[in-house]
Amino acid sequence: PACLDTEGVLEGTRGVGVGRPIGSAYISLREKCPIKSHLEVKPGNECVETFPHQNISTEATLCTKDPASGPGDCLSGPLYVSRGPCVHTIAGLASFGRPCYNETSTGRTPSVYTRVSHYIPWIESLTWPTTPPTD
Repeated sequence: PACLDTEGVLEGTRGVGVGRPIGSAYISLREKCPIKSHLEVKPGNECVETFPHQNISTEATLCTKDPASGPGDCLSGPLYVSRGPCVHTIAGLASFGRPCYNETSTGRTPSVYTRVSHYIPWIESLTWPTTPPTD
């Protein structure tokens, strides 16, 4: 089990991204890419500068990097952080970045995750609506 982040993750927070590369273009990378990667939340402007044509909202996204400059992040799943013993909190969902083992992505290039805390009001409106649905 995991909780959804309601507090917001701050720069410098360390977490773990999990998943595998998806899509036919990444089949050859699946064996090279990690199933999990230790990541650090970076300033949002780092992703804005790296991906200038993506129109990134720093309020709605998390910018992450592998602090060890590992193979890069080609993950397709959640980013979770630990908040206390045995409590995992999903802070982000993979959005985009450059694939791992790409000549331009060696851990120096950040990845962008959708910031879960930004969408909590919307998630709650769907999961716990205040008015019953109409038929």
